[in-house]
Parts: sequence; C-alpha cells; structure tokens
Amino acid sequence: MLERIAEAPGSELERSAYHEDFAAEFATLTGVLWKLERGQTYREPGDASWEAFIAGDWQRSLVLNDQEREGARSEARSLREQGVEIRRLRIVEKPVTPYVQWEMQFFRILAEEGFPLRIVEADQVAEYERDRPLPDLVLLGDQVLYHVL
Repeated sequence: MLERIAEAPGSELERSAYHEDFAAEFATLTGVLWKLERGQTYREPGDASWEAFIAGDWQRSLVLNDQEREGARSEARSLREQGVEIRRLRIVEKPVTPYVQWEMQFFRILAEEGFPLRIVEADQVAEYERDRPLPDLVLLGDQVLYHVL
C-alpha cells in the first residue's frame, strides 16, 4: 500500500507553505499523529542546532538541543491535553549518517521529555522496500497525509 503514495493525487507545497498548512491542520487534531522518517539526511534551515551542526560546531549543537528541553516537555504535556497521540518511527541505515547522529541527540531529549518514538534499522523494513525506500510521511489523524519530499 505504501508504494502507491507516490502516485496519489496531491499538491506540492514549498517548505513555508507546508509549515503553515501543517499548523492549521494540527491545531484541530485529536487522535493520532503518525510520522515515518526514512531519509538519512535532511535540511533544517532555521533550526539553530542544525545550523551549528552543519557549521561543524557539534558542542554548540548539543547545547542548543538541550535548550529545547523545557519546550519539548511543555509540548508533550500540551499534546496529551489536546488528545493527540504521537506515533513516530525512524528508520536508520548503517553506517549512520552524520545527520542521523545529530538527530538522535535531539531524539534522546524528546524521549526523556515524553515523546514516544521508535527507531528501527533499515534491514528490519527491507521486505517493504523491494521497489523503493519507504516514503517519509506525516499523517494527521484521518484529516491529511503529507509525503515529505
């Protein structure tokens, strides 16, 4: 079924339009937010920790991540109050890319502050990737599906 997502009708959104649309849809969400992350490298312009990471300042990126801890805790609490359940799955290839290494540092904080997430190695989903890698997806309940390109 996931292989059909690439052929489904939809609108392509620029990054800022995606964030606006996501925020509007998310504001009324109750139920489950599903997130499947398959890509091994992403661009996160505007994220201070990512910017430090890209600039080669690993220590600063970690400090900036840790500064997001209280916000993550607050957001996890708010989501529970809103009735939103997060189901996030991150697929990781070996050798692990520098981006994924950086991302895992933030995932640790998210997990410690109440965000459920699961990590699996790529070989655990190989049977679903015979023709192509699994898509990166975000589903907001039964309202909307984003195929992240």
